[in-house]
Amino acid sequence: MLPATNDASYRAMSYAGCAHHDTHPMYIRPIATLLGLEPAPLSRCRVLELGCAEGRNLLPMAAGHPDARFVGLDLSERHIQVARECASALGLGNIQFVAADIEESGDDLGTFDYILVHGVYSWVPEAARRRVMALCRALLAPQGVAYISHNIYPGWHRKDAVRRMMLHQIRDVESPADQVAAAKALIQFLSDAASPNDPSYAAWLKDEADFLAGCDDFYVFHEHIAVHNEPTYFHEFMAEAHAHGLQFVADAFLPANFGKMMPDALCQELLRHSGPERLDFEQHCDFLLNRTFRKTLLCRDDAPVAMPPRLASWADTHALCPFEPAPDVEADPGLTAWRKGPLVVNVSPPIEALLEILAARWPCSMPVAELFAAYCERAEDGGAEESTLEAFCGQLFTPAIFELIQISAVPVISGVSAERPELTASVRHQLHTRATPLTTAHHNTATLTEPLRELALLADGTRDLDQLAAALGPSWTAVPPPEQPAAEQPGPDEKASPPLTERVARAVTYLRYLGLLR
Repeated sequence: MLPATNDASYRAMSYAGCAHHDTHPMYIRPIATLLGLEPAPLSRCRVLELGCAEGRNLLPMAAGHPDARFVGLDLSERHIQVARECASALGLGNIQFVAADIEESGDDLGTFDYILVHGVYSWVPEAARRRVMALCRALLAPQGVAYISHNIYPGWHRKDAVRRMMLHQIRDVESPADQVAAAKALIQFLSDAASPNDPSYAAWLKDEADFLAGCDDFYVFHEHIAVHNEPTYFHEFMAEAHAHGLQFVADAFLPANFGKMMPDALCQELLRHSGPERLDFEQHCDFLLNRTFRKTLLCRDDAPVAMPPRLASWADTHALCPFEPAPDVEADPGLTAWRKGPLVVNVSPPIEALLEILAARWPCSMPVAELFAAYCERAEDGGAEESTLEAFCGQLFTPAIFELIQISAVPVISGVSAERPELTASVRHQLHTRATPLTTAHHNTATLTEPLRELALLADGTRDLDQLAAALGPSWTAVPPPEQPAAEQPGPDEKASPPLTERVARAVTYLRYLGLLR
């Protein structure tokens, strides 16, 4: 039978969790400063995560910022026990895990500069949703920021229909694993057999079936057949926030802000329907884009949120570029092609100059002030158009909003030493406990093949490339995936390394590219 409560649901099937890129304060703070806020820097901030599961989102933050303080709260005693064991194994003294019900948690938790609520709000009873809002208002520092992810309409109307079909199908199925299998099988059958007389219905069923086929069982169990899953319209979510003394800052996913997920002409047309009020425009964006999910940033209603964005606030941040040149791809006239994995984009010469400077530093970041100096040095006209650092920050906005570059509040340093490769402590712990996916220096996730895991476990800082090759043995045949940056692969004229050492070198380059090395 289906679990009757969230506690029973987590006892039936644990929710492993993972790192969530946009929850990290290193990315939240630059968005908050754009809108006029000054939340505490990461060097001395306090972070609370409500619904922390096994701590796999919070633990890497604590490991990377030893002078900050972190608190994780979760309903599941088992989740908290696992999280505490991981914190102890990593020797982290700056993090605390609390087993408690959100509805019963109070002001004794303290005051926080960042409150993270990922995968909770839409998946708890109404009283708990209200309590989430109340806790955010009570516990936020005067210019603190709360991150709340939530399912939204109109996009979730379609998914809700699928959820209800699944719930009907599994109403008498006993085990969680059988429930997930039966639910997926039903949607796959409906997708394959849907009436050709209604092609739109068949198309969206196929989309849902394809999506579910790639999901982990624990995700399907806690998302699609969860005890609670209550999407709202954005204006309804914000009405609840306002009732608890909170106001809208932005979406934590930077491209989702300021109408940038659509062409400028379409944005202007939408404004004629929504009017200039920002929240109405955000709601109309959801109508137009059929959005299913938001990552909303909120702050206290007495904090000084300001528009338009203060681009000069990025002057003391750090920039990264996860793209690399794609010379094998034909670009549009006057543009050049750059790629990130399977994604290829065409960029203009000014943006290409930025990307070239930053790509040479990946997986590390570069201070924006240093980037400005390097950009001016490269510019044929001496960078006259961007004559000041503040003006240059305005030029960064377009590539950042389209995810060509990332803006971080703190430097990202990863894989500096290539002679004796060494994993970060948190990645090494994840490997030893076989926790997947791994958390990178950029707070992204990465999954390794078994041969790459074998190499990574040996990368403890005590072996050079030849010693790693000897430890692996001649039968080791791992080849990094095609996402490995072509610029770092040996060229045809370079002196060939012994075959095994060369394979190891390429694999280590890939681990560095992912941001898994110290």
